[in-house]
Amino acid sequence: MMKINKLSFLLFNMFAASAFAGNYVDNGSEAIPQNNKGDEHHFYIDVGVNGYYFDQPSMILPLSVGYGNTNNGGSFPSTPGDSYNADNWAFNPTLTLGYQFLTDNPEIQQIFGQQNAIELRVSYFHNSGAQEESYDDQPYYVNNFPITGNTMFGNNASFVMANSDVNFDNTYAAIGLYYTGAKVVNNHFINSPYVGVDFNYLKQNSDYTTLQYIPDYDGQPILDTPLEGKGSDDLTSYYLGFAFGDKATWLFANHYGVYGQLGAGLYWLHTTLDASQNPVTNQPDLDDETLLATYTVSTTDNTATFKLNAELGFNYYLKGNQDPSSMRVTLLAGIDYWNDVAYADNPTQEGEAVKIGYESSFNPYAGLQLHVPL
Repeated sequence: MMKINKLSFLLFNMFAASAFAGNYVDNGSEAIPQNNKGDEHHFYIDVGVNGYYFDQPSMILPLSVGYGNTNNGGSFPSTPGDSYNADNWAFNPTLTLGYQFLTDNPEIQQIFGQQNAIELRVSYFHNSGAQEESYDDQPYYVNNFPITGNTMFGNNASFVMANSDVNFDNTYAAIGLYYTGAKVVNNHFINSPYVGVDFNYLKQNSDYTTLQYIPDYDGQPILDTPLEGKGSDDLTSYYLGFAFGDKATWLFANHYGVYGQLGAGLYWLHTTLDASQNPVTNQPDLDDETLLATYTVSTTDNTATFKLNAELGFNYYLKGNQDPSSMRVTLLAGIDYWNDVAYADNPTQEGEAVKIGYESSFNPYAGLQLHVPL
């Protein structure tokens, strides 16, 4: 219900804008720009490349921080450890294949104008990163918890973290089929609503390595070699839904135009998490078998979610902005808002198992696009 309420204001404004645009009638061959109907149907292609900043959720390791000891009836603290993330820019190519045509349907013309198109849109990005932390100044006590949540390691007191290293690898792909319009309002203004179905794929892989030691009463290592632990969290998310929006373009001078665009999408999100954990990998002679075991969790989750988009662009028309057969070059910048991006919510106390969590994500981007009529 909260997510639906968040959408209500945006939906109201977008439908209001479409209704306003629908009060104009695209007058067929009399419409201006004069050359708008010069070519009744043709194919076109849009090729672009963006710099896309993916704001992925941070993660925490399956441990808590602070000294704990269960030998004398005490307990382990549940304070989460440091968070890790690899937010950075990604190379984001985009491709649109379109077929433009004219429609005589008056109801469709009220919303989309006479000049309509079918578009297949494809987008992709991949990014990776790493974050390493060293704890050399003073003992950094940590308490490890199994990601399965149904048992507890045999150690009765905290370890000391010496080093942690987390690596991230993200892959995103999107494909959508859209119906678009180009409604000529006057000689300088074109309204372009769109509606379609959208499918997004997001793969998030992360793995981590920790170096810990067993401390004596003074916090110094008992063993010469730190205990090496490893783990991974692999998330696969599928967004399937319905997307819509509106773009308003203002033409000025002879070769130039600017536009603003708002969009939204309603999605069903399905996520799979595969997690593994090896608390100690380099000390096979340890007495504690729970530290040498391999723990795995596979789980899925489904939720309804939404995305929002806002974009501004500057167009340069090679043949002039009154000629629909003109190639154009676009400089653009925008921001995507994803209401739900999955992450592995690791345990920070006894009895908890890793589960799928969600955080929102603001993703700015900027790039260049070329429109080529065929």
